[in-house]
Amino acid sequence: MKPFATSLTIALAACTALVMLLPHCADAAPSGLTPLGGRPTFWIGPSRHGTSWMARTAMHNTLLYVSDALSNDVNVYSYPQDQLVGILTGFNSPDGLCVDAKNDVFIANYRAATILEYAHGGTAPIATLNDPSGFPEGCSIDYTTGNLAVTNYVVGSGKSNVLVYPAASGTPTEYTDSNVWQFRYCGYDNQGNLFVDGLSGTTFALDELASGSSTLAPISLNQSMGNPGAVQWDGRFLAIGSGNNSLYRFSISNSKGYVVGQVPLNGAQEVEQFRVQGNRLIAPDFGAGTVWIYPYPAGGGPLRSITGLKRPSGAVVSKG
Repeated sequence: MKPFATSLTIALAACTALVMLLPHCADAAPSGLTPLGGRPTFWIGPSRHGTSWMARTAMHNTLLYVSDALSNDVNVYSYPQDQLVGILTGFNSPDGLCVDAKNDVFIANYRAATILEYAHGGTAPIATLNDPSGFPEGCSIDYTTGNLAVTNYVVGSGKSNVLVYPAASGTPTEYTDSNVWQFRYCGYDNQGNLFVDGLSGTTFALDELASGSSTLAPISLNQSMGNPGAVQWDGRFLAIGSGNNSLYRFSISNSKGYVVGQVPLNGAQEVEQFRVQGNRLIAPDFGAGTVWIYPYPAGGGPLRSITGLKRPSGAVVSKG
């Protein structure tokens, strides 16, 4: 879990303490960029697998993609059978995932400062977007325009921001909020409004980039929230992660969010990015190395799980 706030001094001290045991620690950040808090630098390492592969029948089936930040792979499973049918390799700490109307999958390649696009069932990227701000963490597709939104985790003395790539291509437009020092995750609703959560100091913050607007505007919530988690429109309400094992559903109106229900994730340790898929919630558990499948919106105990991962971070479903 990325903490609420971590000073540069603490981060550098931790790296120094680990460098004798973890030789990649000192080389964790891209040149000129030092992460302020966030994911431990020792995540960086080679993929467990030399070559991406995919089962022949995968492209014809519904697929669940799960990013594994420690192995630097994205595992692909048949869904809802949860059978491993492919592995995509060659990433530098893959993080958030999102899917467009064509069922192409976008992968935020955190350390490489790129966003990679894969065709459904494909084994090689069909497009690469450069992130001028570095460390892309979350992403979402606007199904009304095809625009791609990306949140950037703050680095060094840089400024956390939200980037929007028109039609998921080209040069992005940058959006910031002087009151939000750290943006985390984002999600479009069915009207093309973008919601982004993050931190204002150590306090949870939620902004909206309304469709057609050029300014992020704050949304006040009537529910106290913990560490920012995923943001997703579930078809009726806006689902927002809060802490490590819970999320809330909100009705949004006139710059205010009204809670309509809580979804407990019993047994989860560190779930930040989740995916609502119909009446199921797919929850990569960064702490447990497991992907839990919960009933949605009831939550409670998991229905089943996918094991064998190291640090699962993001998840998305692409239909064949």
